Amino acid sequence: MPEASTWNAERTREIIAEYLGLEGPMLPILHALQEEYGFISSDAIPVIADALNLTRAEVHGVVTFYHDFRHDPVGIIFYSFAVARLARALEVRAWRQPYSASLALAGMAPQLMAK
Repeated sequence: MPEASTWNAERTREIIAEYLGLEGPMLPILHALQEEYGFISSDAIPVIADALNLTRAEVHGVVTFYHDFRHDPVGIIFYSFAVARLARALEVRAWRQPYSASLALAGMAPQLMAK
């Protein structure tokens, strides 16, 4: 992922304009904004809503429904671990897990996701 930039309303409108011709443009817009800024700024939600003729609540609902969208900037490297079975096997007493969208596969194998 390229280095994230500071949120800019004009640049956000340019990104949105690139995707307005698509059918169902909200997800591509959100992915493009996250690629540009590293997260979806709360300041971008009304801009997106206005461009797509939706309510802020509808846009906010989509942003918060999908776990891939970040709401705050993160550090350079972000790790997520799913190691429940491995931790039990190694008798690990305590381990910290900063974030995990889903532990559905944790019982199958240790996994690491880096963004």
